[in-house]
Amino acid sequence: MAKQKVYAVRRGRTPGIYSSWTDVQEQTTGFRGAEFKSFPSKVAAQEWLEDGQSPPGERPNGGIAVLGFSDGTPGPMRYGAVDVATGLHLFSEGPFDGGTTNLAEFLALADAIRLVADGDHEGPIWTTNEIAMIWVAKCLANSTVDPRKVDPELRLRVTKAENWLASHAKNGGDLSIRKWDFREWGEIPHDGILKD
Repeated sequence: MAKQKVYAVRRGRTPGIYSSWTDVQEQTTGFRGAEFKSFPSKVAAQEWLEDGQSPPGERPNGGIAVLGFSDGTPGPMRYGAVDVATGLHLFSEGPFDGGTTNLAEFLALADAIRLVADGDHEGPIWTTNEIAMIWVAKCLANSTVDPRKVDPELRLRVTKAENWLASHAKNGGDLSIRKWDFREWGEIPHDGILKD
């Protein structure tokens, strides 16, 4: 019999430890900057809760930094990610016609979460885009762009990302994302990932 997972909500309506995914969704869905994660034990969940983030003013030295850009709304769109510690490019995608910066960041976050889920990176995942964070928490890109004006490949990527995020979250997967404080830490690392 599979062992019951334990969930920790570090940033949400009521931070704490929860035993059901439904309770976690109630605390985090629609909450800006929500942070939550699943654990095999209550002890591990408590340690993560107490670990917190880097102290205020201290720039993070690890994780995945994502960035998305659109030249117009809608317009040609690109997105990618770098390893914060090393500056290495983890992925870079696009351009795709008919996109927005929010869609680009949403897809970058989904790809970064998949990297962590597949064991290819430890995270955490950093972004400056609060709208994309909300879309990821809801597993739905709530874009107002006319679908007829969007590159078919982009539409397909968004649909696949939404489906994967919903499935991952339903199975207790971590959708934890952290807000990059550009006022304190400067620009999010990007090292030219969105340039041709």
